[in-house]
Amino acid sequence: MNTRRVLVTCLAILLVFSLFAACGNNDDASRSGGAENSSTQVGGSSDVRVVLIVNRNFGDKGPIDSQARGLEVVSAMGLETKSLESLSPDIFEEDIRAMAKAGYDLIITSFPMVSEAAVAVAKDYPEKSFVGIYEFVNAGDSKIQNFWSVEYRLQELMYVVGAYHAKMTTSKKVGIITGEETISSYSEVNGFVDGVIETDPNCTVEVAFANSYGDPAKGKEIALAMISRGIDSICLLAGATSMGAIDACEENGIHCTGDNGDFSDRGPATLTTSANADFGLAVQLSAIDYMQGTFRGGEHTTMSLFEDGVYVDWDEALRFIERNPDKAGPVTAAMEYARSIETMIKSGELKVAYRGERPQ
Repeated sequence: MNTRRVLVTCLAILLVFSLFAACGNNDDASRSGGAENSSTQVGGSSDVRVVLIVNRNFGDKGPIDSQARGLEVVSAMGLETKSLESLSPDIFEEDIRAMAKAGYDLIITSFPMVSEAAVAVAKDYPEKSFVGIYEFVNAGDSKIQNFWSVEYRLQELMYVVGAYHAKMTTSKKVGIITGEETISSYSEVNGFVDGVIETDPNCTVEVAFANSYGDPAKGKEIALAMISRGIDSICLLAGATSMGAIDACEENGIHCTGDNGDFSDRGPATLTTSANADFGLAVQLSAIDYMQGTFRGGEHTTMSLFEDGVYVDWDEALRFIERNPDKAGPVTAAMEYARSIETMIKSGELKVAYRGERPQ
């Protein structure tokens, strides 16, 4: 189990006890409200109100659901919480502003395309605290003092996953399917490619951008095309788009890994593990910091393999082996090698460069 997440959960539990000790049983009616298409989860021990605004649908079994799980922990801490889907750029600012007007104290958004709208509202509501998950608001010289931006860097993690795929392929042809083209996604793909090639220079890697994190049909189309070209090991880094690719791999007996969720029900015989960015951890930490009076406004935080903000789910690989004992040999060998690489990276023995240029 991830040590950082255990510590955060323990701290959240301690905060729950302290809140109950300070407030006792508060049976006052809880407040609700907000924009259309929202869902509300209410705790009863604090007047602090937290809203999570996402720009993709809940139910992706990926980064959005990870944030939702983080919000559930915040609700269990006794804070009033609300979740809201804001799915179109032309309403981002309207929805964020509505939550600020409604009296939410901590307003959490995610991904760079929402940043401009979130910053505009944050400037108008300096008494509110804003969090940008996988946003870069304070990464440069300009700082928004009531805004905490959190970046996830996955190049080291994806290097480990690349090493794993290099050991799993028998055709020496590996593929990776990701979503939109951004500097962050480029760095992730470059880390993966380096991990494959530096593990086995005889391997080749085909890179595909689906230009969507919510199109399973597109994911399946790309995966089938890769399979037709002899690729036998595919890394999926495309959210819900990955689901269609998993289906293609399962139907054709092609090894794959997923991202940000356990999709083993879709690929019980082919999906061995997943690479995860714990977006829910940032949700929890922001609430804990706010409650403790240590909110990191004006700061930019990087979460990576070193901070346990991202991780490979090796427990998922062990569950795969239990389901597929006939495949235990290659999966175990690949996992042991990849974990040795992971150890080398964490110790500083192996350095993985952050390269934000488009993969060739």
